Amino acid sequence: MCYNYQKWADYQERTATKLSEDWKAHNDNEPTGIEYLQRKDMLTVAPGSNYAIPDYSTDHNTIKAQCKQVIVQDSWRMAFAKDEAEFDSILKEMQDTVKGLGFDEVYAVDEQNCKDKLASYEAARQ
Repeated sequence: MCYNYQKWADYQERTATKLSEDWKAHNDNEPTGIEYLQRKDMLTVAPGSNYAIPDYSTDHNTIKAQCKQVIVQDSWRMAFAKDEAEFDSILKEMQDTVKGLGFDEVYAVDEQNCKDKLASYEAARQ
């Protein structure tokens, strides 16, 4: 018996919304993503590891904060663009701006951190 009331069928029926019904319709009638992934055998447990993602440098923290500000602001502008041409123009401007701020540097750091984390998981599996 599951003690999490949110998993009970009667609770899910009483709290169903159009969004949850749409989710189920597109995901083999599974009420949540976890159930869907479990049934499809698409879940795995990450092995224990002593890996910790290192802190960003002060420079990278600054770049990340500046890029976030630009991305949030321009995403809102794109959401309210009058047409696809304006949307594409704002997107291009946003991409150029964040690249100019150093987005690629931060991305490279994040990419290396992911590789290092994956390597530590693979080592822990052995």
